[in-house]
Amino acid sequence: MLNALFNRFKKMTETDPLTRMLQREKLIPRIKHVDFLKELQAYGIPERQHPASTPLCGELLVIYAFDLPEQFIMATPDQLAQAGIAVSEMPALALQNLARRMPPTTQHVDQHGCVAIRTGGELEATLLLSDSFWEPMQASLGDAIVAAVPRRDSLLLCDSRDARALGQLDSEAQRIFTGTQDAHALSVQKMLRRNGHWELFGMHSRNAPPEQTVQSELMIFKDASGQYVTMKYDATSDAINGTPEDVVEDMKKSGLALISREKLDPDA
Repeated sequence: MLNALFNRFKKMTETDPLTRMLQREKLIPRIKHVDFLKELQAYGIPERQHPASTPLCGELLVIYAFDLPEQFIMATPDQLAQAGIAVSEMPALALQNLARRMPPTTQHVDQHGCVAIRTGGELEATLLLSDSFWEPMQASLGDAIVAAVPRRDSLLLCDSRDARALGQLDSEAQRIFTGTQDAHALSVQKMLRRNGHWELFGMHSRNAPPEQTVQSELMIFKDASGQYVTMKYDATSDAINGTPEDVVEDMKKSGLALISREKLDPDA
């Protein structure tokens, strides 16, 4: 199955008549595990043919693809340029296009308080990126929502303050993740939504040792297309997700190369 998947991906990244169908309004985001990029490399696909991507949270990242009638074509930097899409506008444009394609969602709340979201279009995981979806969810569940996306077509969520619902979310995520062994499984990690962003939650977050002093840092990375990404690690608010070294490692797993690090005064 994997051989067929990556042979198909390699073929689609080559120049063919389909490239004429790569248009701005067809670009959408897809959620992938960070190992996806490693597997492309292992199968010998050159880095210039890897899809454009951005980190999401923990072991998840966002891959950008063109949504064609019968298939998705992963968007390489060259294909983005062909379609007249700058890397800097890629995330916002993809979200706008996704909003137009997103089917109506339905909710199923089990007896333990765990909520399963369905779209019917295998776009459930991409709802992690939609502010317009989460605003009403926070109005009903509160500001401490935890979510998991065990597969691309499965989004589970609950109130992080409800221990019973959290336990059910864990067991349901495990069941869905292990239920079918194919290329569409994602992750059982739990994520907390805070200020419009996702961070690792509970056992999936990595706390810095109490005796370790965490420094604020300015980090500069470069992505596969040569674009620079600047990140400020704030010791006062980001340390719950790990040390600066943890953050650097996560960014590297997402395909970004570290260019420089500079320690900052956390009080500045």
